[in-house]
Amino acid sequence: SPKSKPTIQTSDAEEGVIDTNETKQSPKSTIPFSSMLKSFTSGSDLNPTSRRAWRVAILLFFSLLVHNFPEGLAVAASTIQSPHLGVTVTIGIMIHNIPEGIAIAIPCLAARPDWPWLAFIMASVSGLAEPMGAFVTLLWLRNIDEEGSANNWNIISLEDVLALVAGGMII
Repeated sequence: SPKSKPTIQTSDAEEGVIDTNETKQSPKSTIPFSSMLKSFTSGSDLNPTSRRAWRVAILLFFSLLVHNFPEGLAVAASTIQSPHLGVTVTIGIMIHNIPEGIAIAIPCLAARPDWPWLAFIMASVSGLAEPMGAFVTLLWLRNIDEEGSANNWNIISLEDVLALVAGGMII
């Protein structure tokens, strides 16, 4: 039968030897991918100290992901206003993004030292929210004329974008 249980050999019954060679037809124990993913993302596969570092890494990853989107808005809006201002804002934001990436990578490496690429990927992906924010700004402000006023009633003005950036940075 497919689910036969191991049997005790009669010749070795006094010693209690179990014969598993002939009856080993049990199905492989598999862990579903969703269970592995949940264990990995929650850190339940880690010891308590590493689990704490992993929670910090995940928290910083998502908070900086949300934080970087309005920075992209600011870079694009300032570049539309003045190329010189855009370069200045870009350099300032670039300099302050270096410690943000390190802040994500250090706890990630502390929690999972065997996964250095994971730290690199998490730090890099959190920074990709900035170009997305810049792209959204360029879509919103595509019809702004030289005076800064919208040519179309459904396009957001530069002042609206900067107010949104300021509100996003306060949160």
